[in-house]
Amino acid sequence: TNKTSGSVYGFARDDKFNADDAIAGRVLPYSNQQIGVALGGPIVQDKMHYFISYEYEREPTTIIASPSALPGQNFSFPSKLTQNSFLGRVDRQASEKDHLSIRGSYWDWKNPFTFAGGNDHPSAAGDRSRKAINATGNWSRVINSNTSSQFKVGYSHFDWKNETAVPSLLSTPNLAFPGINIGSPRNWPQNFIQNTFSARYDLTWHKGKHDMKIGGE
Repeated sequence: TNKTSGSVYGFARDDKFNADDAIAGRVLPYSNQQIGVALGGPIVQDKMHYFISYEYEREPTTIIASPSALPGQNFSFPSKLTQNSFLGRVDRQASEKDHLSIRGSYWDWKNPFTFAGGNDHPSAAGDRSRKAINATGNWSRVINSNTSSQFKVGYSHFDWKNETAVPSLLSTPNLAFPGINIGSPRNWPQNFIQNTFSARYDLTWHKGKHDMKIGGE
């Protein structure tokens, strides 16, 4: 809108405020914090406007591993899940008939130490991350009182990475014994990347009781 406005928010959970778990009979460790901010307003009154937002999440935990094949042995490691999310958008009323909009977003997810448990030794833990980037552009035009058109372009990126949480073990072979696996996962590191480009055009015509739409993507 033509008025600058925004918001700031926070959300937190902590085990200090939790009651005993009904099954475990004790307070289970937990911690989570989220903060965010959003802001929007005019760049040029009645002509161009912006909107931006950001959110961060942090969830520290302690991973405890007790492989059944190693009775009496417990392993504990710190693990911290984090997420970042950005969004930005600009709208411009180029003329009475033309409206332009551009939007971009970014998101990442990372956990430097994740552990499946079960029959794995903690040396098989993984460092996992995810990332997404998206951008879109839109041009809408009123051709006349019965006809309008819209042209859109877009880009989307996503990558997924699984790596060993202990770099010194990257070259260590995976050793499989009855009831336990030791060493770096045999199918890691993994790196999946996807990029998608898109374009679309729509032409809409209205006459009396009829609407006709044609376009391509």
